[in-house]
Amino acid sequence: MVLEGVSTSAKLSVVAVSSLVTIMSGAPFTTLDGSIPCPPSHVQDPSGYFTVNPLHQLWLRRDKLIISLLISSMSEERMSITVGKTSSRAIWDAVKVALANPSFSSHLDLHDKLG
Repeated sequence: MVLEGVSTSAKLSVVAVSSLVTIMSGAPFTTLDGSIPCPPSHVQDPSGYFTVNPLHQLWLRRDKLIISLLISSMSEERMSITVGKTSSRAIWDAVKVALANPSFSSHLDLHDKLG
């Protein structure tokens, strides 16, 4: 992973989360990259009735687990990145964009030094 112009602390944050994702690759982190989209909330059974889709429930549970993992790995200053994001993929994408932004990373480094 190449992160030019990104502060050391920001790089460490990205590496830490990426490492956790790699370590837990047995768990479905496919919500992060979108390779498995959220299944429909209801499916039609053979008799024509719509029932709750257990795959949807499982996907949501796993996505919430990943959201918890991502948020718990952030400092309070970085949590602002997650505001308004409702999926692990949205949070992950926002983190990547923010940490690739040199001014954002510099601001966090300065805040860490002053903190």
